[in-house]
Amino acid sequence: MPSPSPASQVAASATSGEWRIAGPGILDVPILLYHHIDPGRPPGKFNVTPAQFELQVQSLAAGGFQSITPANLRQAVLHGAPLPARPIIITIDDGHENAYVYAYPILEKYGFDAVIYVVANRLWSTGCLSAEQLIELSEAGWEVGSHSMTHADLTTRVGRELRREIFGSREQLEASLGQEVPSFAYPFGAFSPEVAGQVRAAGYQTAMGLGTSTLQGRGNLYYLSRIPVNGSWTVSEFAAAVGFDIRP
Repeated sequence: MPSPSPASQVAASATSGEWRIAGPGILDVPILLYHHIDPGRPPGKFNVTPAQFELQVQSLAAGGFQSITPANLRQAVLHGAPLPARPIIITIDDGHENAYVYAYPILEKYGFDAVIYVVANRLWSTGCLSAEQLIELSEAGWEVGSHSMTHADLTTRVGRELRREIFGSREQLEASLGQEVPSFAYPFGAFSPEVAGQVRAAGYQTAMGLGTSTLQGRGNLYYLSRIPVNGSWTVSEFAAAVGFDIRP
């Protein structure tokens, strides 16, 4: 167990509890992007160790954040909908098994859910999540989204290949899981109007991109701004990226 907890260091925490109507319009909702949560990899751009991850999640809980889904965000942006005082979306890309082994129990401990974006042709591959594990995460409150069929740069695909990456991945995941796959994440954050149009045509309700802003609105529902979390950050640096303060 990591120590000390940053919970007592948060300068000002929002009151959790009752959700109130937010929107419609532009909303301040941080969206975090993780890849690996793995004690066996060095911390950096694509890996946060479980100990560091727990410190980050502790700081979110102490800061009064509560997790929501992309569907919650879409409804609030377009029409107005109940949201917590400090909403956040936690996403994990690629579908690595360490999300189940390490991130899942830590998030559950502090009352958070996440969105796991899965590369469809990696189901049951070594080191990746199985359909059974994804169903368990879904039953625990997680959302499962598509991260394409093969993790290709979609701006280099056209025609049937592009449809397979976007439409085919959704169809395969839904058939494997027996549930809707409502959101999409662009591999590498690679984006074009054609790709976004295909994502929309495939029936996805939102799509995740990259960025540093925490502002989300109607204009970027198909390229929501996500903050990539770096495993080398201190908790104070993490809090600054998300947009809240921790006392030194």
